[in-house]
Amino acid sequence: MKPSRLTTDQFDQLAATTGENLVSIAIPTHRRGRDVAQDPVRLKNELAEVDAQLEERGMKPRQRDQLLQQATETLDDVEFWEHQADQLAVFIEDDGSTTTLAVSEETGGAPSHVGDRFYVRYVLPDLDPILLPVLVLTQNFVGLYSADLVSARRLEVDLPESLEDVNWFVDRESQRQQ
Repeated sequence: MKPSRLTTDQFDQLAATTGENLVSIAIPTHRRGRDVAQDPVRLKNELAEVDAQLEERGMKPRQRDQLLQQATETLDDVEFWEHQADQLAVFIEDDGSTTTLAVSEETGGAPSHVGDRFYVRYVLPDLDPILLPVLVLTQNFVGLYSADLVSARRLEVDLPESLEDVNWFVDRESQRQQ
């Protein structure tokens, strides 16, 4: 399993989620090198901190174990730790389902949070990624797309439909300028 990159839909879903014991964790991580071995230890320590918070909220040990199980399983997943960015954000819902996001910038300073909503500040640096316009021009197709690191979507714009139409337009434009 690899941590995913934030999409606008994921952010909207995280921001709209409500519950009783929603867990939000962020830890700084390393992209490569021997310091990568520290990252699972950091997550383990944060999970212990969250466990203590859940105990203070009156949750029984078995419930806490079930809630944190999916996040705890990532501690031994070597592939997971080999695909990190500058920060790892972990969001755990009341049913134990876990979302892990590799965040490109470390927000730092915010402790783990247990509450009725997710603490989404951790992922804000990746919320508004750089969008690049991409023009696709083939012999039979012309299309304009908006692309980021994760996806691309076609933009509805008034463009010629083929290379022949583009050539016609270019020829007409030079005639107009003359």
